[in-house]
Amino acid sequence: MTSNNYSFTDLVDIDKIKELLTSFYELTGVISALEDLDGNVFESRDGSVAIGWQDICLNFHRKHPETLKKCIESGTKICDKLKAGEKQSSHICLNGLVDIAVPIYIEGEHLANLFTGQFFFKPPNMEFFRQQAHKYGFDEDEYLDALSKVDVFSEEFIEKAMSFLTNLASVIGEMGLEKKRLLDSKLVLQESEERFHSLINNSSDLIRILDKGGRIIFDSPSSKRILGYLEGYFIGKNPLNFVHPDDLERVKMNLCEVYEKRNPEIPTEFRIRRADGEYIPVESVFQNLIGVPGIDGVVVTTHPVIERKRTENMLQFQANILTNVRDCVIVYDVQGRIIYWNKGAETIYGYLEEEIIDKNIEMLYLNRNKRYFKPDLEGILKFGEYNGEWEGKRKDGSKVYVDVRETIMHDANGKMIGVIGVSKDISDRKKAEKRIKRSEAYYRTIFENTGTATIIIEEDTTISLVNAEFEKLYEYSKEEIEGKKSWKEFVASDYKDKIEEYHNIRRIDPNLAPRNYELKFVDRHGRIKDIFATVAIIPGTKKSLISLLDITDNKIAENKIKESLMEKEVLLREIHHRVKNNLQIISSLLNLQTRCVEGEESISVLKESQNRVKTMAMVHEKLYQSEDLKDINFKEYIESLVSDLFYSYGVKKGTIDLKIDMDNLEMDIDTAIPCGLIINELVTNSLKYAFPCPNNEDIVKVGLKKLQKDNLKLVVSDNGVGLPEDLDMENVETLGLKMVTILVNQLKGNLEVDKTAGTEFRITFGELEYKDRI
Repeated sequence: MTSNNYSFTDLVDIDKIKELLTSFYELTGVISALEDLDGNVFESRDGSVAIGWQDICLNFHRKHPETLKKCIESGTKICDKLKAGEKQSSHICLNGLVDIAVPIYIEGEHLANLFTGQFFFKPPNMEFFRQQAHKYGFDEDEYLDALSKVDVFSEEFIEKAMSFLTNLASVIGEMGLEKKRLLDSKLVLQESEERFHSLINNSSDLIRILDKGGRIIFDSPSSKRILGYLEGYFIGKNPLNFVHPDDLERVKMNLCEVYEKRNPEIPTEFRIRRADGEYIPVESVFQNLIGVPGIDGVVVTTHPVIERKRTENMLQFQANILTNVRDCVIVYDVQGRIIYWNKGAETIYGYLEEEIIDKNIEMLYLNRNKRYFKPDLEGILKFGEYNGEWEGKRKDGSKVYVDVRETIMHDANGKMIGVIGVSKDISDRKKAEKRIKRSEAYYRTIFENTGTATIIIEEDTTISLVNAEFEKLYEYSKEEIEGKKSWKEFVASDYKDKIEEYHNIRRIDPNLAPRNYELKFVDRHGRIKDIFATVAIIPGTKKSLISLLDITDNKIAENKIKESLMEKEVLLREIHHRVKNNLQIISSLLNLQTRCVEGEESISVLKESQNRVKTMAMVHEKLYQSEDLKDINFKEYIESLVSDLFYSYGVKKGTIDLKIDMDNLEMDIDTAIPCGLIINELVTNSLKYAFPCPNNEDIVKVGLKKLQKDNLKLVVSDNGVGLPEDLDMENVETLGLKMVTILVNQLKGNLEVDKTAGTEFRITFGELEYKDRI
């Protein structure tokens, strides 16, 4: 008693039918009932759908086992006749009354019967019923009294009543068919939405939608996996606030061009900040879909390119692009009935959604004999898709020229459920042929356009769905794969056991199996390819969605770059060594020059310059001696630097005491050189001017400590005679202190001078970030 998985009670309003049958009884006195194919009466909310049944049947014939058996046999005989195809079945039941029934069909399927009867066409044979009372032990008077209440109708009257019941059965069938179509349409839409959300939620890309003000209004679940922020964190935020400062202006300019529709969707590379503060390289594609129903914003598809940046900066990596719906979108089922109609379709054809839904798609065809004839539904179903340009018909009868792509749609089980058509009004484009090249198909199913080879596999590893990228990568057609091959057939033998283990574990608990892993695939010609796989269970099913990225070229490039990096490390170490040697030569030349000049001032100038050169040379010496060629141990460097200065100025042991208090810090060359020069100038200044008559109570202190927020504090002090009271550090005339001010500014630091007891220079600064020189 079902119609394509719907029960009879799913498709009709039982309570409403009971109301109609009650009104029919009150008008005619003819009893009725709604029964299933086995003769069982349907139940409404306030009882069974059996109206006006006679006392002789309810209180006598259906109470005694023998007469009840006769009732059931008579009812079965009527039902069997209706099942055999009779449009109406009448019968004198074995208990002597007339019974009649008509069938109810929904979409050609016999689901229920309308029953009437329990009357006579002529006065009853009283002797027959007296004998029946004696035979079955009924009280004769009560039995005959119940018999007297049974109606006697003419055949003409019953014929009219049956005409009404036959029409009512037809109306019930039509109501059931409409309800079934409505339920079918809802099921199609539900399956389509579930497939869309499943693909979005399991995409390996970060997908966002920005509103007209540049704020994030949609952020895909992959945001947490890629960037580490909690779900919903980005909603309402400006994405530019998370872009690396060096990339910000370029990204901002590209995004402005997208909003102005001047950017042809060219991928943009930049760095974005993760939740842990680290910047990672990504590639984004911006697509202006402002005004498109369901989106109304700029779609940003972002793909991390960390591995690519580590292995080869020159390697081009195509980011996944999600092609979104544009312009007119129409969906119709396999009967040609339109089941989806968007605002773009309203604009092109002039029909409102309520005017067109459930109408046949052919009402949009202009003329089948025109050059731009659109294939009928049968042709679409046969060839799987249609691409072309054709003339359609608007509501007012005028023609519209459109570019259309129609594609067969399948449900999650691969069953064909209809056709999706995406079209654009190109009437204006026909008047300006220059714009025709910019036209493109605006919609492809998300599955077909993820940008990577993608498949759906069943629980037994059979491939049920593949996209075009998979066909291209492995050189098999969909017809050869879908429903015929296991995905294990494409896996290299060394990896089969591992992926089968992952497959089984994932069906127990998806979190126990890795989501991403590398393996080797074999194409049609036996060629081995390195593959990066992303696997996820489709919610509510045992199916897996698998994205496969060919990284064969990346692997080759990675090995080449590793070899190149080793060569560059040797070269860089040699460069630092030679720079140190060249600076040492300059220092030696300055030392020789002191022997060729006269006057203490000239010698002092050359000596100070020599110390500055040594300060820089020592940094390069420490760098080529370090392990990573990037940072030096700054404590060791300063100890060597200050000791050389004491030696250079001939400080005798036991006169000026040196105290160094420094954290064990690593520092790169950009910060080490200006910091070292500052210490050189300040210690030199103390040794030259602070102690006119050195003694064992004189002290020079050098300290460097790490503060909060990655800041550093440098302190250089002495207990000597101090600086002049009127000395202004912003307007000093001596080269040494001028250099200190310049170098502090270079470090973006803050300089304080304390002249209370001797002289103390306090400098707070942060380590400089590396910037590209070219």
